[in-house]
Amino acid sequence: MLDEFTSALDQFTAQTIEKEIMILKEQTCIHVTHKLSEADEHLYDAILEIDAGQLVKVTQPNV
Repeated sequence: MLDEFTSALDQFTAQTIEKEIMILKEQTCIHVTHKLSEADEHLYDAILEIDAGQLVKVTQPNV
């Protein structure tokens, strides 16, 4: 579980670390963020958007 793990980083460093984590095989990663780059959506198997405690959207970029 990674909760806002890149929030204090510059964009380049955040994207570099995120890509390195996402290439790990046989791992489940839950990444909580308020800012997700559309350019990086392809790194994820699924993206769940929650608003006011309710699931409002599920996206599967690679399907």
